[in-house]
Amino acid sequence: MADEVELAERVRGELATLLPAEDAAAVDSALGELIERGRRGEPVATPILKLLRAHPELRRRAAELADPATHRAVVPPPGARQLPLAPRYVCPNGDYEYFHINVSRAVPRCPHDGAELLPGDPG
Repeated sequence: MADEVELAERVRGELATLLPAEDAAAVDSALGELIERGRRGEPVATPILKLLRAHPELRRRAAELADPATHRAVVPPPGARQLPLAPRYVCPNGDYEYFHINVSRAVPRCPHDGAELLPGDPG
């Protein structure tokens, strides 16, 4: 699966916390279609990136998710030699994982089946 499709899946799971409801619904529909096309092997990188860049909050969150360094806490404890891992949540059906980087946001539901994400082992 292409990196852009995975990125779209991750952002899609957070749309409700990133955009107003009407915008989130429209973007969710468009991302869902692009993700399905990407899974079938169609080239969708450019349309996914255009859609994510169309909204400042999506652009910012996609940039955070695209950089593996942001999967760690921002401020380490004093004297720590390594950044601690962000809490990891997983779908009980095993098809989605989410790293809870910003505690001011609610943990989203699985974008595939709507299941509540459960705490998982650190990635």
